[in-house]
Amino acid sequence: MSHFDDLLKKAGRIQDASQCSLILNSLRNARGKWVSMLELVALSGSLNIHSRIDELRHRGFKIENKVERGSRKRNSHYRLLNKA
Repeated sequence: MSHFDDLLKKAGRIQDASQCSLILNSLRNARGKWVSMLELVALSGSLNIHSRIDELRHRGFKIENKVERGSRKRNSHYRLLNKA
């Protein structure tokens, strides 16, 4: 792996961590209320919300997910329960 590839990989981890922080702050500010995935995308800039949520769960945060199913689409929502 080249030095440039190593830097890109490191930058990706930093960006993921920043996105996790933005998502976590949004969930904390919601104070137990549901936050839509679309809101989290808009606030964090991440198109991989589920991956970032998974990272937060691995850090010990209890995050609940619900999916509302409409006739043509599904809407996902998340909420922070509490830290384990």
